[in-house]
Amino acid sequence: MFFDDVRVPYSALLGPLHKGWTVTMTTLAFERAGVIMMASRLEQDVLDLVAGLADRDLAPGIRLDLTDRLVEARLLGLLGRRALGRIADGGSPGPEHSVIKLAWSAASQHIGETHLAALGADAAAAPSAAGARHGYLLSRASTIAGGTTEIMRNILAERVLGMPR
Repeated sequence: MFFDDVRVPYSALLGPLHKGWTVTMTTLAFERAGVIMMASRLEQDVLDLVAGLADRDLAPGIRLDLTDRLVEARLLGLLGRRALGRIADGGSPGPEHSVIKLAWSAASQHIGETHLAALGADAAAAPSAAGARHGYLLSRASTIAGGTTEIMRNILAERVLGMPR
C-alpha cells in the first residue's frame, strides 16, 4: 500500500529517516527472542519425554535418538542464553537469532518424530499417545512460526555468509 502526499512529523519516526527497512529487520530480530525462549524449553521437553518412556524397553536406536535430541536441545538452550545475554547487556540481536530459529524448527520436529518412533505401533491410535501425535503435528508449525525455514536460510545466506541474492 502506498500513500502519496502524506506528511509524518519527525517526532513520529521510529528510527533514522529513510531507514525503515533497518527498523523493520531489527524489530523482527527482537521478535525472534520469543523463539529463543521456546527453544530453551526444548531440553525440559526431552527430559519429560524420557521420563514418560521410562517404563518402556526401548531399542538401542531409539535410545541414541533420545540422546541426540537432548544434545540438540541443550545446544539450543546454551545458544539462546548467550544471545539473550547479549541483549541484556545492551547489545542488539545478531545472526545467531536466525540460526537458533532454524535449529529450533528442526529440533522440534526431531523430538516429535523420536517420540512417535519410541511409542512404536501405539503411536498410531492408542489414546495414551494422543499427546505425542499432537506434539508431532504441532512441530510442523515451527517451520512457519517466527519466519519460515526458507526465509531463515535466505537471511543466513545473504547476511551472514555474504552470498548474493
